[in-house]
Amino acid sequence: DATAAAASEDAAAAKARMVAEADGSTTNEQDQHDAAALRSQALAQGGVASDAVLARLPPVIIDEGTYKYVLMRVTGESGEVRHLVRGKLGASYHKDVATPYVHECNQLGVRVEILGGGRIRHTPETKSIMIYGFSYGFPWVPGAGHEISAELV
Repeated sequence: DATAAAASEDAAAAKARMVAEADGSTTNEQDQHDAAALRSQALAQGGVASDAVLARLPPVIIDEGTYKYVLMRVTGESGEVRHLVRGKLGASYHKDVATPYVHECNQLGVRVEILGGGRIRHTPETKSIMIYGFSYGFPWVPGAGHEISAELV
């Protein structure tokens, strides 16, 4: 039902705002602009790396604790596609998580598409990972979401 889905999205947005306010980070217009520029830059470069280079990229790099994460799709010269999850404790914005990995992939000749983001709560002691929320800077592209990230972690 569309009404229930919209209510669920509104509740998720409200929860994300509360979490952002609790940790002191809020996404402003400049951050959204910077994130959009990074997303465009990432798409415009790369795509010449071999499949062997793609295979060496770890599918998941995350920290312990609760933090922002991004899901990226990387592509090499053959058209092979992989998904990567990257999370960083202490990152104020999702672009702060994505930037070093986008630059690394571009230097390797790998094309990067930032599909979206959210938060991860990783508790190794209890072997639990919770993936939730969303990114104002990197809203989900159609067809992408936490389910892809959950398969990887």
